[in-house]
Amino acid sequence: MLMNGQERHLYKVISRLEKNNISFSIGGSGLLYFLGLQDDVGDWDLLTDASLDAVRKAILGLEFQVLGPKAPFNSSYLIQIALSGFKVEIIGGFAIEKDGERYEIPSKAHLYRDGLPLSKVEYWVKAYQLLGKTDKAGALKKWLDNNLGKF
Repeated sequence: MLMNGQERHLYKVISRLEKNNISFSIGGSGLLYFLGLQDDVGDWDLLTDASLDAVRKAILGLEFQVLGPKAPFNSSYLIQIALSGFKVEIIGGFAIEKDGERYEIPSKAHLYRDGLPLSKVEYWVKAYQLLGKTDKAGALKKWLDNNLGKF
């Protein structure tokens, strides 16, 4: 189901995380993509609760940079990996801050598509609402309504 070359690049990162026993889930536009709600992915968001040091060790040899939190995000860390024009982001302790409150988005996988762990849809409805992305929140909410009890 993945597109032109992105599969190879996404799996390059995923395989390194798996080899190092780092649990993660796919969120953001990747979640929308795997649920059939979006045709393309701007970047792949991989959420984890693993330490920054553990993730750095797992992706050693890939070109990446570690960035600090930038409002409205209040995650522990953000690693951007550039692979032939495709971007994969590993987000540790994903959180959004709004109106002085911090909303944590757990990284635990809730369902699987094509063998890949996906974040809990309800969490991303909330995340997109907090980010003001009502179209994406609405698409996920509709998906939930249509698939209630099917997973």
